[in-house]
Amino acid sequence: MRLRQLIASKLPSYRFSGEVEADESYFGGVRKGKRGRGAVGKVAVFRLLKRGGKVYTAIIPNARTETLLPIIQEKVEPDSIVYTDAFAAYNALDVSDFHHRRINHSEPIRNFVCVGHIMGLAEGVMNDQDDTEAAQRQTFPIRPCCRFPA
Repeated sequence: MRLRQLIASKLPSYRFSGEVEADESYFGGVRKGKRGRGAVGKVAVFRLLKRGGKVYTAIIPNARTETLLPIIQEKVEPDSIVYTDAFAAYNALDVSDFHHRRINHSEPIRNFVCVGHIMGLAEGVMNDQDDTEAAQRQTFPIRPCCRFPA
């Protein structure tokens, strides 16, 4: 087991509450063809961000509801507000114990600062590490700067 994975496995477990952002990204070398979801040779990474708090990341085999929902249910307290994009895999959150708010990236967002906070944070972490597996289950201090409209 690699050193970072060993350290991460010994960290105490934690759960998010309040306002939480959920998103998935794909990392890997530059390749011709499809980008983003479904691109060949990319590693899918799912992350949860507690506003003004910690980040949880996990390497996932795919970005399906059956993969993402159990992670959210394990890591986020019921009755929390979960912000996601309009990706269909998050539809199950509409009928769950969470307050689900969608952000449509194709529409202009008013009263919002720091667009792409969680995306930029995760990409910065991934670029600083030797491999994507090392980022799993780590926490990083962040400054609260994002506010979604109510």
